[in-house]
Formats: sequence, C-alpha cells, structure tokens
Amino acid sequence: MTLGVIAGFFAGVPIAEAALIGGSLLLLSRAVSPHKLYAGIDGGFLLMFAGLFIVVAGAEKVLLTTNLTAAVNRLHSKMLGFWLA
Repeated sequence: MTLGVIAGFFAGVPIAEAALIGGSLLLLSRAVSPHKLYAGIDGGFLLMFAGLFIVVAGAEKVLLTTNLTAAVNRLHSKMLGFWLA
C-alpha cells in the first residue's frame, strides 16, 4: 500500500488524494486495526493542529502572510553578505 501511495505521488496524483486513497485502502483491508490506530491519536496534539489551522487562516485573512513575506525578503537581502561570509 505504501509503495502505491509513493508511486501515486510521483505519477502526479495530488498528494491529498493519494494519501486518502492509501489510508482508506489500509483501513478497508484490515491490515491495520482501526481501534489500534485511533488509540494512538493524541487528543491534545490533534487540538493543537486544529488551532494552528485556525490561526493560519486568520493570518491569511488579514494578509499577514504577504506582509511577513515582504519583510523577510527585505531582511534577507540586507543580510545576504552576512549569510554568504
């Protein structure tokens, strides 16, 4: 299954689709016990990622990412000599 997902990545299948299909096939084939899989999920870690997506979406709404990228580019161009030395 894993090799099929990797082959899908290199064949041009979108990453999300290949991962979803591969994960679904693993669960349907019963190669991995769903109870064992779900028991390994840490609730706090899952909550942290959900919060991270909310924060990133909020940053994109206020165009923080565009301004931040421009600031980093300016800083990088000023410090280029330092990084190359």
